[in-house]
Amino acid sequence: MQNKGFITTIAVLLVLICGFYISFSFVTSHYEKLANEYATKAAGTSDVTNDVYKQSLKQYNDSIDKEKVYLGYTYNQVRQMEIGLGLDLKGGMNVVLEISIPDILRQFAAGEPQLKEINAAIDKAKAAGAKTSDKDFINKFASYFQPGTMASLFTREGEYMGKIKSNSSNSEVTAALNDQVDSQVDAAFNIFRTRIDQFGVVAPNIQKLQDKKGQILLELPGVKEPERVTELLKSSANLEFFEVYNYNEIASDLNNFAMAYAAQDTINHLNLIQLLGGSQRSGRPVIGFLAAANRYLVGSIRTTDRAKQ
Repeated sequence: MQNKGFITTIAVLLVLICGFYISFSFVTSHYEKLANEYATKAAGTSDVTNDVYKQSLKQYNDSIDKEKVYLGYTYNQVRQMEIGLGLDLKGGMNVVLEISIPDILRQFAAGEPQLKEINAAIDKAKAAGAKTSDKDFINKFASYFQPGTMASLFTREGEYMGKIKSNSSNSEVTAALNDQVDSQVDAAFNIFRTRIDQFGVVAPNIQKLQDKKGQILLELPGVKEPERVTELLKSSANLEFFEVYNYNEIASDLNNFAMAYAAQDTINHLNLIQLLGGSQRSGRPVIGFLAAANRYLVGSIRTTDRAKQ
């Protein structure tokens, strides 16, 4: 009887633990439904390809991303803890990204004459049936050079290329090229993983294809905005600087706009000044002006004809 009670206790604990983790999927589903309802209302259609629908959906999700929605967990954390259903059950996006090996080889050309020789060898390797994603593409590329001639073709810069010398053999240069390419592919892999994590995809599968060189497989379950993901992956990192103003410098114009908007807003009765944090921001730079919870509301105001004026 004592063993039976112990087994029952363990069974109950397992059920409670399973229920706890399953509950995150229900919470995520609830907020996804609210996001879809908001986007449908804003766009006047439930067409997921509609630009206004997609923008409204993004605004809503961004607005609650850092908000605590369940047992002290933020929406982003809840999405990460829900049960991953995978592409076969949930649908999503599957893409293979390829880093151009020939472009990396060209990047390290010592000069214009050397670049012509490198391009000629690349063309010969391709003409012989080699694919740039083949594991041994660089070895095939190297086979078109006379012994001892490769060291003079490449700059001695970079983590691995910096180790070669003027008298390095072709095999040493080839090994350095392979290591340099692998290093840059690893860097690209880490960049993609960081960007996908920021996007908030639940249980993504990101891996380098072992039978290929320079190819990275991305499986992103539940993605409903493939265009947005594609732009995120293709975009280059840019450091930008903006001139900012103190609240006092724009308070007059902001108040005039808020009053003009309030006069025509007969449905939501939004107080723009309050949404932006109120007059307590007086004297402070207009940076991080908007509270996360109000992003989609202010975003909807920015698209009005009054705001454009």
